Amino acid sequence: ALTLVAGIYQVLLGMLRLGFVSAYLSQPLLDGFAMGASVTILTSQLKHLLGVRIPRHQGLGMVVSTWLSLVRGAGQANLCDVVTSATCLAVLLAGKELSERCQRRLKVPLPTELVVIVAATMVSHFGQLHERFGSSVAGDIPTGFVAPRVPDPGLMWRVVLDAVPLALVGSAFSISLAEMFARSHGYSVRANQELLAVGCCNVLPAFFHCYVTSAALSKTLVKTATGC
Repeated sequence: ALTLVAGIYQVLLGMLRLGFVSAYLSQPLLDGFAMGASVTILTSQLKHLLGVRIPRHQGLGMVVSTWLSLVRGAGQANLCDVVTSATCLAVLLAGKELSERCQRRLKVPLPTELVVIVAATMVSHFGQLHERFGSSVAGDIPTGFVAPRVPDPGLMWRVVLDAVPLALVGSAFSISLAEMFARSHGYSVRANQELLAVGCCNVLPAFFHCYVTSAALSKTLVKTATGC
């Protein structure tokens, strides 16, 4: 219900052509947004890279609290996870450097990310890293789609106000990322079209029990690196 209401708000924003507010997203603002998002993503992933179990921090000062917990738990790091993470990062950085140098010769980008995922999965499975060294694994992943269901209209009325900040923040987040990558790749962005797209990405999945969606810096960077 919350996802559907937020999506409706975003579609209405696009239909009413309120995307002009993106003109106030200056380059320094986008740069600061990208830096803050990068630090947040790095902080949230470090515990997985090191194999350290720390409490999840939220709210104001989340980044600082997480780093303090990481420092305290550094002695409990899983050596296998550290070696695996370092190896994968080294291959990814080398692949990126090679792809940039051979960009003119290659017709398609090097699928370094895909190769790393497949290779790491095979090594983890056949090497039994989880059983032998306690390395973290994704585990069983459910397959298939959840049966669609119409959101409860009664719940929709209860979350009318709660969906407003989700719709606004999600819209600003998506447009900010679109503007950032548009400047780096030399193309223009139509903010109203972005609002309609994000809204539809929330309205339709709402019938499949999905959460409110928005653009993501980490996933966008991966898609950009692979040529999408």
